[in-house]
Amino acid sequence: YEISECLVGSEMCIRDRRCCMEDKKVSILVPVYGVEKYIKRCARSLFEQTYDNIEYIFVDDCTQDRSIDILEEVLKEYPNRKNQVKILHHAKNRGLSASRNTALDASTGDYLMHVDADDYLHVDAIALLIKHIGLSQLIIFSYSIVRNEKVIPVHVQSESKTSLISKYLLNRTPASMWNKFYDAKFYKSIGIRSVEGLNQGEDYAVVPRIIEKAQTIQWLDECLYYYEQSNIQSYSNNIRVRDIAQIRMADDILYNYFSKCNDARVYADTLKKMHIRSALFFIKKGNADVLNMIRDYYQVNWENMHHLSLSDRVFIFLFITKMDRLLMFLKYIFKLIRS
Repeated sequence: YEISECLVGSEMCIRDRRCCMEDKKVSILVPVYGVEKYIKRCARSLFEQTYDNIEYIFVDDCTQDRSIDILEEVLKEYPNRKNQVKILHHAKNRGLSASRNTALDASTGDYLMHVDADDYLHVDAIALLIKHIGLSQLIIFSYSIVRNEKVIPVHVQSESKTSLISKYLLNRTPASMWNKFYDAKFYKSIGIRSVEGLNQGEDYAVVPRIIEKAQTIQWLDECLYYYEQSNIQSYSNNIRVRDIAQIRMADDILYNYFSKCNDARVYADTLKKMHIRSALFFIKKGNADVLNMIRDYYQVNWENMHHLSLSDRVFIFLFITKMDRLLMFLKYIFKLIRS
């Protein structure tokens, strides 16, 4: 830890940076929309944090259920947190990205963290993150997937910045805002914000660019965040043209950014593969009705196929040649084998 001097009365004393960190304010940013089933658990996990100096910013994106009513009921159980909570309201529904930006603009903490309202935190999460942040601009930490009451740990591993970004761009590692703890000054100074209107792939469009800007990243192998997947109902199995259009928009944002960044040469090969990976995601997740929509947004050809597995090459071949019935049959067979 960095050693610093401070003046206490008329005497000079030396104390380590850990003591100073106890006074740092942390802003937790929470968009709220359609989460009445989960908001109670989320709010309690936030209000019960063992770290005291926390600012909670909830953004009501015109939710049509009782999410905000439930939040306010839970808050009554924690009177010590009442003055630390801001509940902001959008005049109209603007989407997840806009809600994150609204919360970010209202935040006043030294550090900040995004939490989705259907997820929840380990009770010591903020205390541990404050303890380990040091002089880093962000921490990437491990998390657990919660699926049908099963808790599955996902451990992050320290790696180079370029390696991590390449994995994000190729959809090999989820680009999530929420398993990261940010130095607020760094975060706000780089000017990278969620793209309003982009509500599928919003994290994917933002996180790789934040990582590229960071000079100091720390890794923490503690599962501090619980990512609820039981709430995912339609996206994986009900791909819509809007979803395809928005992921393509996110792809284009990242392609334009990384083709011009300082390390553009490092990412050149990855960028050539990026659209193929996105198309494959939709081909595997979508039904027969969306295949032509995918073709409209992704002009997939035979170039840069060497990195794909044999099964993925078969999918691409059937997709390009429009053998849709056979493609859907093979997807069904693969699903049976994996289940």
